[in-house]
Amino acid sequence: MTCPRIVALALCAASGFAAEGIGLAATYYDNVDFTGYSVSRVDPKISFGTTEWPGAVPAAGIAADWWSAIWVGSIEIPATDTYTFSTWSDDGIVLLIDGKPVLENWTGHARTLDRGSIALTAGRHSIQVRYYNSHGGACLDLLWASSTIAEEIIPQRALYAEVPPPVIGSGTGLAATYFDEDGFGGFSATKIDKTLDFTWDGARSPARSIAPDAWSAKWVGEVQAQYTDTYTISALTNHPFSLAINGLKVIDDPADGVERTAVGKVFLKAGQRYELLATYRSTTSPSRLAVSWSCPLTTTMVIPSTQFYPTSERQAAKLAVLSPLTTYTSPAWIEGSVGHWTTSVRASVNGVAVPVVAESASQWYLNTLSSDKSPGIPLSGTLNLLSVNAVNGKTKQSLLRPILWKTLNVASLPYGMDSLDVRPGDTIRLTATGKGKAVAVDVDNVDGAAFTPEFTGRPGQVFAASFPKPGIYKVVARIDGKLAGSITIRVPSVDLRGPIACHINYRRIKDIGLVENGASVELTANDAGLMDVEPGMIQSDGVRRLALRPLNGGALALRARLGNGGPIVTQCPVDEFTIRTTAEKYISLVGTLPNGKQILEAQLIMSPLVKNLDVKLSMYTGGVTFEDSSLVKMISTNEFAGQNGDGNCVYRMIRNPGAAACHNIDVFQSSVQISDR
Repeated sequence: MTCPRIVALALCAASGFAAEGIGLAATYYDNVDFTGYSVSRVDPKISFGTTEWPGAVPAAGIAADWWSAIWVGSIEIPATDTYTFSTWSDDGIVLLIDGKPVLENWTGHARTLDRGSIALTAGRHSIQVRYYNSHGGACLDLLWASSTIAEEIIPQRALYAEVPPPVIGSGTGLAATYFDEDGFGGFSATKIDKTLDFTWDGARSPARSIAPDAWSAKWVGEVQAQYTDTYTISALTNHPFSLAINGLKVIDDPADGVERTAVGKVFLKAGQRYELLATYRSTTSPSRLAVSWSCPLTTTMVIPSTQFYPTSERQAAKLAVLSPLTTYTSPAWIEGSVGHWTTSVRASVNGVAVPVVAESASQWYLNTLSSDKSPGIPLSGTLNLLSVNAVNGKTKQSLLRPILWKTLNVASLPYGMDSLDVRPGDTIRLTATGKGKAVAVDVDNVDGAAFTPEFTGRPGQVFAASFPKPGIYKVVARIDGKLAGSITIRVPSVDLRGPIACHINYRRIKDIGLVENGASVELTANDAGLMDVEPGMIQSDGVRRLALRPLNGGALALRARLGNGGPIVTQCPVDEFTIRTTAEKYISLVGTLPNGKQILEAQLIMSPLVKNLDVKLSMYTGGVTFEDSSLVKMISTNEFAGQNGDGNCVYRMIRNPGAAACHNIDVFQSSVQISDR
């Protein structure tokens, strides 16, 4: 159980410390992942030696090895300028200013200098520093420099121990359905449960007409985060329990009969509401369930009712079409939403069933292709009919909407339209109206490629022009040889250069091929709750550099869509993973053994297993090496043994002459580093 933290951190926000410039609010944990016993205090500055943490231990009750710390508050920027922040650290370090990573080296390493720069305006900015120490000594110094400040340890006067206040919601609980069978069937009763904190025994049942044993329950609604952080979700339970947030399984524990604590992690953003589904199966009495959360800025607590919002069947089945149903292009881009991801959605166009693709937790789109490259619904004629049905429990909602494939009149364009952005392969219906006998519509590729179709006929006649390749096209209409009008058609070229693999919470640099041809292309994740995408500048030859950071596991994809919520041009799945080693348990032990006398085995564990990646294991100068006395070992993930979607690989370590050791894991995809720890 996590011990309650000392209240110093809470006092920082409530006692006026924030106006004094006394330092940053610090919390130290006895695990490397910001969990376990914790001690809080105010540190005047982050300057903890150049070789070792003073006194060897960071705080009372925290051991010298295998711990972590977080400092939060604000920093006073004296003048608008570009600031360079530096750290000397042993081991992992992350610095965030206004929530943005400025420098990051989340690895086991000897004393190392890291730098990052950011443009800041004069005044207060939020600051957060995260650090972990594995073993063999610890140090951390935080410095700054600008055009007017020589590099120095950030002084106490510039640091303010202001803990960001939690977002307190206005929720009332979760919508609960209790079933009188343990398989979610039979008679049911509904109510609102304020929290998930229950003890049911032989004298107490969850609802009227529900026996105290052999029953099941389902809770549906939303949960709202209080801080932006990775939350640890804990469920104290003695029966099978599962919890999913935005469709991502956070806890799935099928064990029965023994009281235990099931744990999962999920990244949440402050104030944002996420869809939640929890299930519980009671096979015998008594039954116990308590669901708590914690993050580096809060202690472990039962999730309060203010952060829960109930969702009824009717709300869950709420159906809407978000994209315009009047379009100049075929295939038509059709996307919509439902009230909750547990709702099933079916659709048809002109009476033909069309696959529904889950774009994010509650958004969907229609797709007639086997891949997600340029999905859409081919149209026939000018008027088409869309039918969408949503079903949640006993509630059903339906929409019947016309789709109008509008003809583009080149001789009479809508006010302000001089160009149109389309996807490769899109078709446009063209016409030109006016007085005269003959019309000619030319489509010329401005780039000079061999694409110059010409349509001839009478004024008002409709022509279907397709644009199979990226480029810039000029559509010119003439009536009886005289110019009647023109429009530019812009077709972007996007190559996401898949496959794409990313380590959860690691910032991976990814290059893609992008030539916008004047069009606006948005590069985003299919679900903003699963991955941050930072579009960078175009480098050269149409190469754009992105920074991708998966926040959670799930059905992740990087996508390119036409600007302002337009259709998807293309998208590529992202293979997200985590990787860890059991070696950290053994390195200190191996270091005590006689040289070369005993070999210990460790495991690399990747979840889920992603093929065709290269893992580099490094021993940093030391008394511990791999079995062949080397300090570096390369392993392909194709050599991992797979089971239940995860993979593991056994390797060996041995004692050799030398000093203490650190252990590091780097992962590469086609020679590009995509992970380290």
